[in-house]
Amino acid sequence: MERFLSKRIIFLALTIILFLTAWNRGIPLLYLMFSLLLATLLLGHLLPQMVLGRIDVERLAPKVAVAGDVVRLSFFLRNRGFFPRFMVEVIDTFPCGEYGKTEPMLFVSSLSPRSEVNRELHIPCAVRGEYMLGPLQVASAFPLGLARRQKTIAGHSPRILVYPATFPIPDIPIKPMSAKHREAGESLSIAGGSEEFFGIREYRDGDSIRMVHWPSSARRNQLLVKEMEVRVSAQVTLLLDLNTLAHAGKGSAHSLEYVIKIAASICLHTLERHHQVQLMSYGERLHLSPCRSGKEHLQELMTMLAKVKIGQMPFLQLIQRADAVMQDGQSVILVCSGRSLDSLQMRQALALLQAKRMQSIVVMVETDGFGGSDYSNLQTVLTSSTTRFYRMGKDDSFTTLFAINGMK
Repeated sequence: MERFLSKRIIFLALTIILFLTAWNRGIPLLYLMFSLLLATLLLGHLLPQMVLGRIDVERLAPKVAVAGDVVRLSFFLRNRGFFPRFMVEVIDTFPCGEYGKTEPMLFVSSLSPRSEVNRELHIPCAVRGEYMLGPLQVASAFPLGLARRQKTIAGHSPRILVYPATFPIPDIPIKPMSAKHREAGESLSIAGGSEEFFGIREYRDGDSIRMVHWPSSARRNQLLVKEMEVRVSAQVTLLLDLNTLAHAGKGSAHSLEYVIKIAASICLHTLERHHQVQLMSYGERLHLSPCRSGKEHLQELMTMLAKVKIGQMPFLQLIQRADAVMQDGQSVILVCSGRSLDSLQMRQALALLQAKRMQSIVVMVETDGFGGSDYSNLQTVLTSSTTRFYRMGKDDSFTTLFAINGMK
């Protein structure tokens, strides 16, 4: 009904009625009123197109962001014409925004000739992923809103990578690999070890000349060497379930997004403690990272987690494939949902990990609150094993997940 009662239709109907009345009555004043209405109608359709002529728009947006952050978009509107422009709208597409806020708009009431104005929009970034912004459009309905014209600005569709949000983890009981589980001749640095300065002692036969502390040796007039304390860290493999049948929910309130956020937080926590981390998942394709440590590896993992998409591979099949890339004695963390494995499959998965003498940790997102249904008896299977088990519900706090949870 609104389509038939728009301003344009009503104005056109009044113009036609006035013309017919003037033609029937032959009154000059009615002809004059008809001419004014017709001219207004024509100008209402032509002026919006003229307003958009010689207007340029440029958008500046960050290349990366973090889910939950507020992203600042800067717009520069330039009027290259010799006449002012009025009632200009700028419409953008921001697909990673919150529901109902994916098409932000700003309004410029007037733009002077040969001038430029700057406007900013601050939009919450809701969901991690890789997105293409735009298309960027300008529109106008000047002067009476009888007609609205719109044009697309070419070449304004940059990509933005949204990393998953993280939360602080107080502690995860990860055990370092024992020496017997390392391959013969493998150095501590390869196994995830690191050295820290412990003190200075006198030089002994067989000490490396590279360990001599020359400033102290000069002061005491004898050779002194640095003594280092070796800190052995762990190798950790994260396995994520991206199977579409195991998840439920919509947008940011999706069990998969909870799994990704937990995995990102575990990566940050373990790498900050100098462990080596390997990540494996299978969504639309296989995602497998090398087992490394350091800030560069953290960025690689966050990029991988930002881009992963839901897939079809069952979680048990992923665990079986991961057996070939995991070493005996390392730690493995399964981040999954309550529908990833039934009780029998969970027993099979834990038996497979136990056969390789792995320390297994299960972090499970319950899908009941997302509109799904979890398998029964899973908690009984996990609590009866040596596996450390953490549960996460839709309304639970992330910050308390590892603080008050964790049943053996």
